[in-house]
Amino acid sequence: MKQTLLLIEDDKTLSEALAMVLRAEGYEVLAAQSGEAGLSLLAAADVDLVLLDLRLPGIQGHDVLRIIRRQTPHLPVIVMTAHCQQDVRRELEELEIVALICKPFEAETIVALISSVLTGGT
Repeated sequence: MKQTLLLIEDDKTLSEALAMVLRAEGYEVLAAQSGEAGLSLLAAADVDLVLLDLRLPGIQGHDVLRIIRRQTPHLPVIVMTAHCQQDVRRELEELEIVALICKPFEAETIVALISSVLTGGT
């Protein structure tokens, strides 16, 4: 059975490209372009890992992450952002993300990270 990833990213071009790469790696990918849509998908599907952008329309990524932590505390979340300042890193560590990926990133980097997280390497 395929593992399911939830991709919450408002940049449509990045979202589509990343989803294509991840599907080619054998994952099922659910994609949302807002925090609200992502939370709806999460409530309706069995998700193995979330890829979350911080800057989203509507509910911001930090708030989406807080909601995910309340609802599914052990669900692995990888945050993708162009905003990798130290204060952002500290706040995200408190919310127990498994990794922070700074944009731009190589597809191979995120594929390897996802594989490691889902096989228990991280």
